[in-house]
Amino acid sequence: MWRLALLATLVALTLPTCGGGSHPTVPLQPSPTPPPVTQPPTPTTLRDLSATVTSPQADTSINCNDDLRARVTLTNRGGTAVTVTAILDSTGIPFGDCFGEGDRTFRYSTPPTVFPNSTTVLMDQSLYANGPGCCSGRGCAGNCTFQQSFQVITDVGNVPAGSFNYKVFFQNCRSCPGSVAAAAGGRACASPPR
Repeated sequence: MWRLALLATLVALTLPTCGGGSHPTVPLQPSPTPPPVTQPPTPTTLRDLSATVTSPQADTSINCNDDLRARVTLTNRGGTAVTVTAILDSTGIPFGDCFGEGDRTFRYSTPPTVFPNSTTVLMDQSLYANGPGCCSGRGCAGNCTFQQSFQVITDVGNVPAGSFNYKVFFQNCRSCPGSVAAAAGGRACASPPR
C-alpha cells in the first residue's frame, strides 16, 4: 500500500494540473535587454562650420594680365550634412587710386554637400578670365593693392572664409569695358567687371 501511495504522489507531481499547465523544472530566464535606442545626429550649426581661402598670389605682386587664383574649403564638424549654395567674393582696395570694389557671387548649378566630419574643396579656380586689372583708356601706370574676401553661403548661414591681399601693377593692360571705364570716375585702373 505504501507503494501505491508513493506512485500516486509521483504521478501527481509529473502530470499537468487541472488548468492544463505544468510545473516547470527549469527556472525562468529574464527577458533579454532591449537594444539601445539610436538617437538621430545633432544637426550641424554655424559653430560646427569653418572655411578657409588660400591663393598662390596672396601677399605677392602681379601684373594686370596675370592669373589670380583662389581655393576655398569648408570643414563640417557637425552631425549632419550641409548644402553650399554659393560663394560670395568681395573686392576691396586698401591702397591705391583704382576702381573696382564690389561683390560677386559664384553659384553652383548643382549645390555641393559637405558631409559630417569632413572638409570639401568648394572652389579652386581663376577669379578673372583675363587677369585682375584693366585700364580705362588713358595712360595706366602704377599699382594698387586689392583685397579678396570670401564667405561660404550654406543652408545654415554664411561662413567667413577669410581674405588675402595682392598688389597689381598696371603695365600693358587690356582696356576696360565701356561700363567699367565710365564708372571709374576718372581713375585709370580698375579690377575687371564682375
